[in-house]
Amino acid sequence: MQIPCRECDLVIYLHGEGLLAVQCDRHPFVAKQLVALGLCLIQDGDHEKTFVFPIELFEKVAAIVKPRKRRVLSEEQREVLRARLIPYSFARTPQPKSADAS
Repeated sequence: MQIPCRECDLVIYLHGEGLLAVQCDRHPFVAKQLVALGLCLIQDGDHEKTFVFPIELFEKVAAIVKPRKRRVLSEEQREVLRARLIPYSFARTPQPKSADAS
């Protein structure tokens, strides 16, 4: 299970019992903020870093990496969207009649 963040190079995922990890590729400013929080750096590459932290720090880490929020729609909202998109759905096009059929 992964939680994608504002940038495609930032991901939060389960690392073990009671631990989460955040993968930070090509975002040195974000990495510096995570170091300032006191997260444990477990992987340090040229452009990528991976930090491990306890679940209790999720709110603080999330404030930095900004996880994407999944849109939740009510049934009424779904119906409105469905009705609005019906004119743009794929319809079967009539097949041309061949000259041999005459």
